[in-house]
Amino acid sequence: MSKKACFVWCLALGLLDGIYCVLCSHLPHIQNYMWIGFISLPIYFCGGAKLAEMPRYLCCSACGVLWGALTLVALGLGLFSGDLNMAICVTVIVTLCCFFHLGIGTEDKFGGLFSNCPMVFGGFAAIFSQGNGELIWVIITLWLGIVLGWIMGAAAAPIAKMIDQPAK
Repeated sequence: MSKKACFVWCLALGLLDGIYCVLCSHLPHIQNYMWIGFISLPIYFCGGAKLAEMPRYLCCSACGVLWGALTLVALGLGLFSGDLNMAICVTVIVTLCCFFHLGIGTEDKFGGLFSNCPMVFGGFAAIFSQGNGELIWVIITLWLGIVLGWIMGAAAAPIAKMIDQPAK
């Protein structure tokens, strides 16, 4: 892609971000969480933004939210005192999470559906910022960011083809 095509693509990326923000700002409840889409957007986009991989990203973002929610529940139980509670709860749950998404979840019987650990941690971080009362909205907004990432990725080839077309 030439620098001229790259500039036009970057302009399209900025416009798509702007449209996303405007749309989210008018959607009840989503408006408070539009920023969460910018967690999943770069993870998916930098991962190649391939449509065939979208189910994996959608699944792993939701799993990440659920792992994070489980962590918040465990922390709330206060099984240990002070910092020890945080250290033990987070260590145990993140170990299980990583073993599932980097080990068991990568097996053929799951078709790789659970094998995107960066997206899992994107969901994990998002729910940590919002708390367990907002699970569905956090997942929806993560998914909106993934869709936005796919649209941005899909825009690259047509823009490059249109701008970098050889002169006739």
